[in-house]
Amino acid sequence: MEQSKLLRDAATELTCAPPEVEAIARGLKGKLDDARREAGALRGQLAGALAASLEKDGDVVAMIDADVPLMKAVAERLATGSRLVALAAAREDGTDVLITRGPEGEVACGDLLREVAKAAGGRGGGRPQHAQGRLPVGVDWVTAVRDGLKRLD
Repeated sequence: MEQSKLLRDAATELTCAPPEVEAIARGLKGKLDDARREAGALRGQLAGALAASLEKDGDVVAMIDADVPLMKAVAERLATGSRLVALAAAREDGTDVLITRGPEGEVACGDLLREVAKAAGGRGGGRPQHAQGRLPVGVDWVTAVRDGLKRLD
């Protein structure tokens, strides 16, 4: 009895007859899969453009307008050689942060983020190659990273 009600409710939501629910659900799943692939491709293009706008000699410490997956994609493109990449994105309830390094880098990203988070009242950590966390609203990210690097020396 419960399954029949669920099927009728699904059909009502999909504006179809109950026997059509399965086919429509399959079609919607296919469209969702296509949309996810397209979003991934667009995220890659946007990450490339953002990385190009941040490209310079030396380390990159910046605030960007991005979600965490996009920050990761940008950081992957910038983390070359011994470069340190520290990206942050402000949200209403805090600042998402990500620190990574190139394959030849020596900075312990997890230690650096723990230093920054401790000083700023946030949280975070990770491994030597990559770290992620969250800081309170209003933290001066660039200064916090530079101060954290000095404390680690």
